[in-house]
Amino acid sequence: MDSKSCASNSLFRVSPSAFVSFLDTLPKGAVITDLSYHIQYVNHNAAIMLGLSNQQLLGCSISTLLGDELPAFSAEGRGVAGSLECTLLTTGNRKIPVEVSYNQIEDEGRCLVFFMLEDISERVSNQRRLYQQSITDSLTGLFNRRHFDERLDQEFGRASRYHTVFSVAIIDIDGFKQANDLYGHGYGDKVLQTATAVFQETCRDEDTLYRYGGDEFAMILPETTKKGASEVAERLREQFFQRCSEKNKSIQLSLSVGIASHPEDAADTKGLVGVADRRMYFAKESGGNLISAYDALSEASSEVDQLLQSLGNLTQVMEKSRGSYRVDALGHSQEVRALGVEIGRMLGLGCDRLQIFEQAAMLHDIGTIHLPKELLQKKGKLSEVEWQQIRQHTTIGEGILDMIISPDRKDLVDLKNIVAQHHESVDGSGYPRGLVDSEIMLEAKILAVTDAYGAMRTDRPYRPALSKEEAILELKQLSGSRFSPEVVDAFVQFEENCASLIF
Repeated sequence: MDSKSCASNSLFRVSPSAFVSFLDTLPKGAVITDLSYHIQYVNHNAAIMLGLSNQQLLGCSISTLLGDELPAFSAEGRGVAGSLECTLLTTGNRKIPVEVSYNQIEDEGRCLVFFMLEDISERVSNQRRLYQQSITDSLTGLFNRRHFDERLDQEFGRASRYHTVFSVAIIDIDGFKQANDLYGHGYGDKVLQTATAVFQETCRDEDTLYRYGGDEFAMILPETTKKGASEVAERLREQFFQRCSEKNKSIQLSLSVGIASHPEDAADTKGLVGVADRRMYFAKESGGNLISAYDALSEASSEVDQLLQSLGNLTQVMEKSRGSYRVDALGHSQEVRALGVEIGRMLGLGCDRLQIFEQAAMLHDIGTIHLPKELLQKKGKLSEVEWQQIRQHTTIGEGILDMIISPDRKDLVDLKNIVAQHHESVDGSGYPRGLVDSEIMLEAKILAVTDAYGAMRTDRPYRPALSKEEAILELKQLSGSRFSPEVVDAFVQFEENCASLIF
């Protein structure tokens, strides 16, 4: 090294006392430890943050103050550097959020780690405040749709893990749009705020309430059966009608409420909300001021309906005994039903037709009652005779329904036809009758897609379950031959929207 370089380097040589003085002037906390995290030095700001004197801190392990998130250091890891956010535990068990920067250095043959601690309490507080704003509706002060979805996922996971029940309610204010248009937005805002007050006064402590959008609200009722949720909803309906129905107004306000419960109504959160939403619309279309917690065909108001409900229960028992249940789901028929209702709504099916579709989804495999468990769980390739046995389930299911329904019940005739047609293909290659596109009911086309998707996503004896992406790709490849392009497009759009939706 030449004399000019030596002279240049000498400019940067400082005494230990000067270096320590420099560290003490830093606005951040500075800590130096050995490779085992034992503190060798702390500057003035670090001591203040930790609430102890320099002498008290020397020799202490910084890991006991910052937790177990710190990386491991070794003599071979010279130059290791990085940063992380963690919680600093100070005297009196105070917790301070800090950003920690670290750098492994060498000093006269010793390996040390240099830490910089920055108090980020204000930043974290601002982030929390912004997050709170992002999940809160400014008009009512309630949590919004975004937080509803987050909490619903959490509640669904908890209920699935501990095998508990819970319910969801979707609430709509009847006549709100007309009143808002007639009396002005100020009146509409007042109604929403009054409704919020009524709901908060009436709800139980464990229930959570959300502004779902527009004049719609939502509730999550943990560990609550459908009957319990209906009782809560009925109190809401009565209190709202008393407080918000004004005799001097030409438009009388009331509530329409749809209720769905886990696990009986749907296999996932999307399906659960879809069922509650559809029931709310049914209550609204039925004149409003009504609670709807069941579907018309499921209410079993006649002997025929009771028998259909029993057949639906039998189908679920069959599925469970044959291992058709996924670990995270209720059952194949329930999955088919939940997805199909969403697709049907996208394609414009009304409440009456959606109800028939629901019943068909629950009964579409009733004809497999004649199949032995060994055949359905066979691991090897099926023979042609075995395939013929399996294909008979559509005509057997049709025959079972034909014995219990009468021609004057067109809804039940349609139910039978949907079950009979759900393995028909739009190109005429399906079974049992080889129907082509226009001859197949739209509900049967929807059932064909959701049934196939559910089967693809479930482990089978001869193959593991397909991923969501693989199953959707197969639906696209069979669009126009096996499946209706209209239904496949709606299904793909629904799945994409659910994956990318941000509230």
